[in-house]
Amino acid sequence: MNLRTIVFGARAAKSFLVAVIFSVIGLAMLAGGAYTRYTAAAEIRTFLPADGVVVGNISSRSGRNNSLTYAAQVRFTAQDGSAITFKEGFSANPPAHQVGDKVKVLYEPGNPQNARVDDFMNGWFLPLLLGGMGLIFGLVGVSLGLNAIRAGVAAARAAATGT
Repeated sequence: MNLRTIVFGARAAKSFLVAVIFSVIGLAMLAGGAYTRYTAAAEIRTFLPADGVVVGNISSRSGRNNSLTYAAQVRFTAQDGSAITFKEGFSANPPAHQVGDKVKVLYEPGNPQNARVDDFMNGWFLPLLLGGMGLIFGLVGVSLGLNAIRAGVAAARAAATGT
């Protein structure tokens, strides 16, 4: 066995380890995406719908560059007639909603303060982001794994033939 065969075999093993890491991260992200969508769907089944109106946009600074983002402040009337105001969990710049916009709201019947705007960003954004990233990481992991297996087979053949 020569040095070249040993080096190619070691590279193949290292590449395979990287492939496994990428694949595990991809599976974890896919699982996270499925879980977040499942919990959102469970809320949709148990929460009550209401019509709301945006009464303000609350600004906050976040991130490394201290950027300014806005979360809608929404008011709606619960089934028992009480007026509820809550801050949307998602913030953006520019604001996702303008003051006066009418929005659909979902809220927990026993705890109307636990409410959210019923839109794409609150129901699908995180599951799709995690699922998409998980798919990318998984495909990269599979691709790296197949290449590592090919390199390992080539190194084994080289060792067997003595070249």
